[in-house]
Amino acid sequence: MAIKKNIIPHYKLPRAGKERGSTKSATVVGAKLDYPDYYSLPVFPAFVDHGLYTSGNWYEHISYRLVAFEIPLDGNMRFQQRDMTTIANPGTVYLMHRGENSRLESGPSGRCRKLALCVGGASISSIMADTGLANHVAINVTNLKKLVDLIQSIEYAIRSNEIHHACGLTYEFLLELASNLQHELPEKMTAIIESMKIGIPQKLALDDFISEFHVSRSTLHRLFKRFLNTTPKEYYRKLKLEFARSLLNDSHYPVKTIAERSGFSSPVQFTHAFRRTYQMSPLAYREKRKKEDSFS
Repeated sequence: MAIKKNIIPHYKLPRAGKERGSTKSATVVGAKLDYPDYYSLPVFPAFVDHGLYTSGNWYEHISYRLVAFEIPLDGNMRFQQRDMTTIANPGTVYLMHRGENSRLESGPSGRCRKLALCVGGASISSIMADTGLANHVAINVTNLKKLVDLIQSIEYAIRSNEIHHACGLTYEFLLELASNLQHELPEKMTAIIESMKIGIPQKLALDDFISEFHVSRSTLHRLFKRFLNTTPKEYYRKLKLEFARSLLNDSHYPVKTIAERSGFSSPVQFTHAFRRTYQMSPLAYREKRKKEDSFS
């Protein structure tokens, strides 16, 4: 464990990914775990930090290997991710997603005091998808104090070397944050998404969900566009690719078997979809992960 003090320009993350920031670094102090030592755990708090950003401070993540939860406490922050610019004020939790590029800087107020929790782990992508957090970059919360208290408890557990307790608190934080999303999805849509996840190995198609839940194709499309800003086809494809990626990470199955178990009609279709989303083939992704693991 170590204390993280001051953002380091061009700091290279363990296990790939890069960070860079302005030469006029913002002040960041917090508790940090040694990332590679805990990467195999399902979910763990990589670090907690307390930051003070003023005008001119900025920071970027390139292909970030963690998930960051940024919480402005005073002032505001400007975030860029997924071709969107978002101003986050107190009462909003901003999510910087794993494997994506993002930028943060002080917002229109010119100053921001913030709290951040950065999370890693072998199951973090699945947890983010299962809770619905993966679909959001900013969440307005009604339980800000409880979320802040949880992060402070996580920080104390890290400093006290109570690692597994810190991991349990981190999972509790994710569920608590996700509770703010429950009212956003209709009950039927939540059931459809759960059925999609179960249906991946069974090679179920959208028509199967339409039949099971007695909705029309147009209604299903309208629900997904309204609540998740995507189409049912694209969302189901994303679920299948996440499932396939977990198999690539945690098994030695050949690509043909993974394609079949992930609900794709052929290895060619699977490889094309995987390459389009992750900018590399399934085999290249597996080799990249093996190399990263060798440095852990």
